Amino acid sequence: MSSCEELRVYDGMRGRDFMVAFFRDHGITEEEIEWYGRWGGYPDDRIKADAEGLQYAQERVNSIIEYRTTTPGNLWEKEISPPWEWHYAKDFQRVVSIEYVPISTPVLFNIYCCLYDGKEYYYGIGKEETPITQDMRENGAWLVYTWTD
Repeated sequence: MSSCEELRVYDGMRGRDFMVAFFRDHGITEEEIEWYGRWGGYPDDRIKADAEGLQYAQERVNSIIEYRTTTPGNLWEKEISPPWEWHYAKDFQRVVSIEYVPISTPVLFNIYCCLYDGKEYYYGIGKEETPITQDMRENGAWLVYTWTD
């Protein structure tokens, strides 16, 4: 579909409605749409179906598709940015107390990284999760993906 055709298809759409429609039309699964909304959030109504909005939406589609084959190691090394990453506002921050460390998998409400036994383990990112052991909870260095301010 050409840009002109897409402008007509999405005419008048803005923000979340525009992005979700674009995602569905470009092969993004319902699960990925949910993950994107949960962790990255949809843009407000400033993003609309114009040339700039179409470019932004296509970049997000490309990021989500690329993320499908991303390994947790790629995330840590910053080779590939997750589609939900907000470079300017969010980053991994050290968890200050074990009471905030997840007890078991799957982890549904936050994104965590555990540095344990020389490896990185990610939780809550839509990838396979290694079971969390008590030793990991107590002796791992836990990070949570959150606002940087």
